[in-house]
Amino acid sequence: QDDATKSTAATAAAPSTAVTATGLTSAAASTAVIIDSSSLPMRSKIRNVIFPVHGKQEVTKFLLIGSIKFFVILALTLTRDNKDTMVVTECGAEAIAFLKIYGVLPAAALFIALYSKMATILDKKPLFYATCIPFFAFFFLFDTVIYPNRSSIQPSLSTVQSLFGIQESSLSSSSKDSGASVIFSKLFANWTSALFY
Repeated sequence: QDDATKSTAATAAAPSTAVTATGLTSAAASTAVIIDSSSLPMRSKIRNVIFPVHGKQEVTKFLLIGSIKFFVILALTLTRDNKDTMVVTECGAEAIAFLKIYGVLPAAALFIALYSKMATILDKKPLFYATCIPFFAFFFLFDTVIYPNRSSIQPSLSTVQSLFGIQESSLSSSSKDSGASVIFSKLFANWTSALFY
């Protein structure tokens, strides 16, 4: 009799379970109808295509990261264009190859070695500040102190050429002595632009 009672109770509970399952299924279906893009207005469809970021926190995070990326790309573009313009104007286009070989390459190797050493000592946050602050300080000093006073802190081209032993006659393009020494003399005479490069 007890088994019959349990069987009857299970049979009675089965329809309610089915109803519950049907209720969940219908709820999921109604949710799917709400999310379905075909039922959204045209304005929401366009927003989902152009800016598919939802939620206040996600939008804030997206705007902050996007702003950081925008300003990094802006600074990189302005710096790259300025350094090429300054060097070509003051030292000539042939000086760029010398700066890349004798300036950029050793500086990049030194920076990588120093960064690898700091990465084993510092945590992520101090490493970030230790990497960025020297660059910020240099560009601030360059814009406010070095470049505005370049005429007083740079030697004249004639002084540098006399130190290198370059004669006026050797500055012609047909002279055999007009080579690396002339380019290096221009770089030393305009060391602020070379340092910026």
